[in-house]
Parts: sequence; structure tokens; C-alpha cells
Amino acid sequence: MRSISFVAGVAVDKDIYYIASTLDESDGDAGYSVMLFYQAQRQEKWFFHSLPDWRVIDVAFPPVKAGAVREVYGLEENGRIEIYSRNGSTEIQIPGAGLIEDDGQGYVNRIRCIGDATYVCGHSGQIYEKKGDEWADIGLPDSSSGVPAPSEADAGQIANTNVLDIGLDAGGLIAIGTEGMIARRVGVTWQQVPRLTAADLHGICADENGRIWIVGQRGTVVCEADDTFKVLTTQSLDTDFYSVASFGQELYIGAEDGLYSLVDGSLERLAVSDTFTLSGVSRVESKDGVLWVLSAKKLLRYNGADWECFEHPNNAD
Repeated sequence: MRSISFVAGVAVDKDIYYIASTLDESDGDAGYSVMLFYQAQRQEKWFFHSLPDWRVIDVAFPPVKAGAVREVYGLEENGRIEIYSRNGSTEIQIPGAGLIEDDGQGYVNRIRCIGDATYVCGHSGQIYEKKGDEWADIGLPDSSSGVPAPSEADAGQIANTNVLDIGLDAGGLIAIGTEGMIARRVGVTWQQVPRLTAADLHGICADENGRIWIVGQRGTVVCEADDTFKVLTTQSLDTDFYSVASFGQELYIGAEDGLYSLVDGSLERLAVSDTFTLSGVSRVESKDGVLWVLSAKKLLRYNGADWECFEHPNNAD
């Protein structure tokens, strides 16, 4: 059996988790994604379907509408989205995204379902919003649009930013990306937050108190409370942070070298990182009373007391 690596995942509920994975031995540059469900309550735990010639880089689970079947989304780097449900698979293309079309703006990175909308972000300041059936291009503007910048050096750079994640606070959308970029959408206008760090910012979440947490390169943690952003960590770590989630009274952070927690401003690398030999923890997510943790090779679930580790049969020793 060919071993696989997990690329991205999303929790459906406390027992079901959806994963985009790739074969470790690729057959070229065309891409080949294996889409997996882990279902804890089934005798057969793992279910899959394949997407040849797809390089899926993120997944999402939209809210289930009354009377509709449950769906999951898989985002391919050129802006294609597979919509998968028990009724089968359909495909859509975000206009202008990716490098397939002549006027394409570049690869995309992340798909997020926030409220009743779906967002996709990527290179060159790309941000797309879908409400209903239509996609709208709400990407970051260039300096000619009057976006405030904290210095002349930053002016004009916001549109060229690789947008890496999208979140939401009380004021609206927040976009984060390379070289410390944080921007807020006020009405229909993006406003850049004065740059606090040069680190690339990879993940964003809100905790139960409404505070916004952002993590990134070399152990960077940024917190927003009362409409003010500040860098919380002062030490540089030799690891990058990729994802962040609030669970219980703690903040959990997925990192290249395992899993961290942040309590009262203090970072701690958790022992579970070594217990299960975690690396490349790309996703942490709180859902229905459990914490899901996705690393490159293993899926973990934590109920606040006990950890469970799930490995795909293809990766069994």
C-alpha cells in the first residue's frame, strides 16, 4: 500500500472528520488527491474517494441548510471546488482564481465557511466571497485605492500579499498573510492594520470571549482585544505555527514540531507531541465538545481528559 500524507482537514462533528491527503510517491506534477472521511462510530472507520489531477490544498464544511443534505468542500489550488455529498460529486470554478485562465491571479490557499458565506483567499491579495450562488471578488486593493498604510514602505504591498487565512471579529472580516499583513474589511473597504511583525501569519480564530488570535512563523502569536492588535510572544522559536483553536479555557496551536498550548500568555509544547510523534500539525479545531488535531500522518481527538490517535491503514507500520 502506498503511504499518504494529510494536507488539510475539517471537523464535521465530534465523530466525523474530513481530510484531503496526497500520495507520498507522486506520479508527476499533475497532482492526485485522496479525500478521506474518518467516522468513529462506524465499523469501517475510513472511507475515501480520489480526485486525479487535483491538488486539493484545503477543505471546509458549510452549515447544513434545512432540508438539504450535508456537504463538504475541497479546494484545489487553481480555484476549483469539489462539492461532495451522499448524492455524489459536483465541481465549480471560481472566476479569475488560479493559473488556468489567461487572466488568473494565482493560486489560492484557503477556503472558509463563516456564517452563511464562503470565502476563498490566495496569492496577489485574492479574496472571494460567495453568498447564494454567485462569487464576488472582494480582494485586497492596491495603494491607489487609498488603503491606509503605516509607512511608505508598506504602501502598495497589501494587494501583492499572499493571503493565508480569513477570520471574523465583531467588526467584520479579517484577512492575514505574508510579512505580517493584517487587514480588516469595514463595510466594503479593506483597511490595513499597522504592521506589528514581519512574520508570515498562517492561522486565525476567535475564542469564547470574542478575542481574535493569530499565529505564524517562528512562534508568532498576535492577539486582538478591544479593537487593538498586539504581539503576545516575544521569543523566537525554531518552529512555525500553522493553526489555532480555542478549546475549554486554553488555546491550542498546531506547529511544525507538534502541538502547543497557550495559557496566561505562556507557551508550552505539549507532551502529546512526543507521545504520538507529531509533526506538521496543520489543523486544530474545536467542534461539539472535542478538539480535533491533524498532523501530517496522524489524526487526534481530545475530549478534555483523554487523547485518541487515529492512523490511516496505508500508514501502518
